[in-house]
Order: sequence, then structure tokens, then C-alpha cells
Amino acid sequence: MGKNKDRKKKGAAVQKTATKAKKKTEKEFKKQIEQLGEENIEQLITKHVGKDNTIEAVIIEEPTQNPPSRRANVSFTEHPLKDELILFGGEFFDGRTTILFNDLYIYDIKKQHWKRIQTPQPPPPRSSHQAVSVSMRDGELWMFGGEYTSPSQSQFYHYNDLYVLHLSTLRWEKQVTDTNGPSGRSGHRMTTTKRKLILFGGFQDYVTTFRYFNDLYSFCLDTFQWTQLKPMGQLPTPRSAAPIVTSQDGSTLFIIGGYSKETDDKGVVHTDVFTLTLDEISWQCRQVKISGNKPDLRCGSSLQCYLNTCILFGGVTDNDIEGIGNTASAFLKTTKFDATKMRSAFYNDLHRFDLHKLKWYPIEIKSVENIPSSRMNAAMVIKQGILYLYGGLRELDEKKQYTLDDFYSLNLNKLDTWTCLHGDNQQTDVHIYSESSSDDDDDVNMDNNNDDDDDNSSSSSSDDDEEDESIEIEAPDSIPNETHDEYYNRTREFWLSKARKELKITDSTDESVRVQHLAKQISKLFLQS
Repeated sequence: MGKNKDRKKKGAAVQKTATKAKKKTEKEFKKQIEQLGEENIEQLITKHVGKDNTIEAVIIEEPTQNPPSRRANVSFTEHPLKDELILFGGEFFDGRTTILFNDLYIYDIKKQHWKRIQTPQPPPPRSSHQAVSVSMRDGELWMFGGEYTSPSQSQFYHYNDLYVLHLSTLRWEKQVTDTNGPSGRSGHRMTTTKRKLILFGGFQDYVTTFRYFNDLYSFCLDTFQWTQLKPMGQLPTPRSAAPIVTSQDGSTLFIIGGYSKETDDKGVVHTDVFTLTLDEISWQCRQVKISGNKPDLRCGSSLQCYLNTCILFGGVTDNDIEGIGNTASAFLKTTKFDATKMRSAFYNDLHRFDLHKLKWYPIEIKSVENIPSSRMNAAMVIKQGILYLYGGLRELDEKKQYTLDDFYSLNLNKLDTWTCLHGDNQQTDVHIYSESSSDDDDDVNMDNNNDDDDDNSSSSSSDDDEEDESIEIEAPDSIPNETHDEYYNRTREFWLSKARKELKITDSTDESVRVQHLAKQISKLFLQS
């Protein structure tokens, strides 16, 4: 009886704690944004949308005199019916400011030139989204999620929207779907099978907190409905940047590797492989044994499927434990990092993974001419046996992260030589390096999971003295010796719900920056009460 009374008393304090935390958080955010001279992130996105709404008709510039500017974390997708490649979005960081894009480009393979497409009501600017193409209804490009980063990188927004680009008309359409779809996220991966989109994993990172996913969703291209799949068996642990590919006959899906953070200061590169199969009743998931000459442990590699083989290119391995997590996150999103602490080994090698034999092999190119420079996070797509590689990120020296805009092709049936379709235009490099830009960045360690071998100040006194109505609720108890991060991650949904209520947000899926920040502040103050 006494224990229950104490719990209610402690639970009743949540309302007052939440109100104080809300006021403190709002003041902190407002002060930070004012100091930066930056608008609220939702206002920034709305402003972009307003500009795009002035376009009334599709405008095609062919060939364009302004091919894609240097950028990272784009979507690069094959046209399902034509000899064309489709590039959308991305971001560029010049050392101080981040720029997000929502422009659309199409590369004509036969004519060997870019077309720039301006179309009414495109998706808002974003990066780290995913797009796949299907031949249905004269060709469609489906795109989900991604993130918007404010110029100062102090605000982040993760999209949970779904768009389709009708390739016959080159017009975008935002899909109005049910509430059963994935939450907003970046770094997820998608594939197609049997008239369905399949989406796996991803992450949310709002500086003060992060979350990785291992959920699996299906979107039916006939009924336009989302379904969360809950396979029997062993699922991969939560992660992002984990390619999900389909076997040539469509019978099996493969989830390969990925990246995650276990704590604020520890990142993990996954090397395990899982299969997903659909029997008469349900999906089955299991981890499989892999063999062969595996690529060196790395992150930021590019991977695409061709027939029953996955092709992997490049990536980065950090040889110094300091700063390593910042580079690891850079392959998910362009970000600031203290380059003076980095000693990174970048790759430009190729490997293949046989989906039948579950075995890795190195790929040797006959000629050493025109080999792309070492890089991470290059955009890669395969069309009719030709691999196309665009851009990526690398370090020119110890103080400069460089975004590339070069363009290459390689015949996978011959493996004779790389062809440079467009060299890197260094005249467009506007990178600014600031030695003090990253002084406060955290240093992070990266570990190999080895999983492939296994079956400030308080509110003002006037705020403190305000009387707040108490509500009797049973807040989740903490576990002895549990840290705040552990407690918050375990009880996250409760505090998010509480934060939405305080902010008078009715959308139960809203996980915007202010919701995330307030939720964490409330839970922290509650533990301290």
C-alpha cells in the first residue's frame, strides 16, 4: 500500500517536471536558433515548399548546362523501361554550412548527357532517403523518408512520407497512406519483390538522442497499403545502412551487414547476413553462415545487386580510435567532424557476394587505368550489366572532407577497365575548413560486431514557483544502477507521449526535434527528482 502511494506521489510529480522541462527546452532552442540566426526547421522546410509550388509545368533542360553539383547521400536509381538513370536530392557540406537539394536529374545512357527536370510540387529537400523503380503503370519511382538538416546542422528532421514519380509524365505525387507505415527515418534500405516495396531498418539521430530500427515493412503497389511484417525466427539487431536485396527469382530477400551505435561513444559495423523467405503462412528470417575472402572491416561502402551477385565498392576504415564514429556517421549523412584527429584508410576496391554460395570474392579489374579514387558513400547503380558510380566522400588531407562529383562506368561482364564519364570538377570546390568548427564533437570507437560467425542550468525562480496541476500517473520505474540513457531508451515511448501532450501535439507519430529533446529532458529531470 505504501509502495503504491509512493509511486503515485512520484508519478504525480511528472506533470510539474514536464512543464519545467518544456519551458527550459523551449528557451534553450529559441536561444540557440536566435544566436545562429536560423529559423525553426519546420519553417525552413515550409519555405522550400513554397518556392517549389511556383512551378506550374514540367520543364526539361536537355542536355543541361548544369549537371548535378557535388553532393552526397543522393538516391541513384535505374529507369525500369529506358536506358536512363535517375538522381534525386542529396546534401553538400562546405565546412560550415549544409545545403539540401530536391532537384531531379536523369542521365541518358545512350546520349551520354544529363537532363535537368523541374516539376510541380516535388518532395522537400532531403538526403539519406531511399528510392526504387518498378515497371508498373508505365514506370514509377518510389521514394520514402530521408532527413533534412538545417544549415548550421543544429536541427534535424526525419521524413516519413512516401512519394511516387510517374516516369511517363515526370510528375511527383505524394501518397496519402494509412497510419501503419514506418516512422520517420534515414539510412533505411528498400527493395522490391512481387509487386511490393520492402523496407528495413534505419535510424533517427537528433544530437541529444538516437535510435536504430530493425523493423520490416511491406507496401503493396496494388492496394497502396503499408503492412508491418513480423517474421518468425531471428531478426537482425537494429541498424542502418543495411542493404536489403532480392534474389533473381524473387524467392529470397537478403539483409547484409549495416551500422549502428550501442552508446553515444561506440559504433558497430555489422558483417552478418540474414535471409527472409515467405512460406504459405508467414515470413521466415534466419541468419546464415558466410564464407570466402571477406572485405576488410569498413563502413560507407556502396552495394548493389546484379543477377544473383551483390557488388560492393569502396568504403573507409579508421585506424585511430579518436573521431572514428564521426566518419562512420558520415556515410549515412554528411556531417562535421574533427579531421585533425582522423587517420582514415579509404578504399576503391571491388568485391562480390554470391547469393547462392553465400561466399565473398575479390574482383580484379584487368586494367589499372581510370580507376576511381578511394572514397566512401559513393552513389552506385547497375543497369544492364553496367555499373555506374557517382561521387562520394573522401579526405584530400587531414583537414578536409571532400565531396566528389566524378562519374564512372564499368562493364561487369568484361571487368576490363573503368570508363570515366565525367571527371571531378575541382573548380566547383567551395569547401571551407574551420579548425574550431568541431571542437565539441564527441570521439567515438568503432567495433567489429563479429556477428557473422554466430548461428545545464535550471529554469528561472519564477518558473519554479509556478503552480502546476498534478496528474496521477505511474511513470516507469528505473532499475538499480541504470544510467539515464539506458532508462530513456527503455521507456522512450512513454516520455515521447508525455512530451507530445505538453506541446499539444495530436499526431501520435510526431518525433520531431523538439519532441525528442523535451522527452529526454523530462525523463532526466524525473530521475533526478
